[in-house]
Amino acid sequence: MRISVLALLAWLMVAGNSESAVMIFHDRAAWQTAVGTGVTTIDFEGLAPRAGSADFADLSLSGVDFGRSTVLDPGAATYIAAWGTGAMLMRFDLLVPATTTFSAPVTAFGFDYGASACILVGPCGPAQSGRPGQVTLVLSSGDVVVSSAPMPPLQFIGVISSVPVTSFTAAILPSFSIVDNFSMASSTSSPVPEPASLVLLATGVVGALVRRRRKNATLAACPPSQTRPDQGGGFTSTL
Repeated sequence: MRISVLALLAWLMVAGNSESAVMIFHDRAAWQTAVGTGVTTIDFEGLAPRAGSADFADLSLSGVDFGRSTVLDPGAATYIAAWGTGAMLMRFDLLVPATTTFSAPVTAFGFDYGASACILVGPCGPAQSGRPGQVTLVLSSGDVVVSSAPMPPLQFIGVISSVPVTSFTAAILPSFSIVDNFSMASSTSSPVPEPASLVLLATGVVGALVRRRRKNATLAACPPSQTRPDQGGGFTSTL
């Protein structure tokens, strides 16, 4: 019985962790609290000249590869200064989602995002036709995260994944996305409550097996039944 219980518990734990799970945050403080310590944040300051911009064919900072990017100082354009957060990263994802790659897998990342069109053309958001103010992330695990919110101001999107993430693509609508304060970490939080559920389930299964064993022991302690042939040629049990 002990071997059967251990085997069953092992199967339950594997089954419970066979798929990834993702927690989504729209508040940086809540994401930071859930992640804990060890967060690295890239603010893109000092990369562009004052009131200017800097183009990168392949921008890599603190173990994060942002690909083709432009960093703009807030003095470079009104559509950067209007966000009020300093230097920002502009991604070229108008036709193809921009890919971000981590040199070492992470289980948590988050960043502030916006779109230049929300300043140049007009405010964006779920109620704005053609300007949804939407971000879509596709993680290396295959999980897809979609969020929509009014812009400006900048919005935050944070992710904690049960499966380490090596890269993700991001598409920010309506066009010419901007990113700031990119953070990453290896989270100490579990994004899913399944372990507790598995414990309860396993406890119930173990209890059922114990009750069954006791029942079998009780039956084994009873004297064997005696049988005699009845008139119909069968057998009648007597105790």
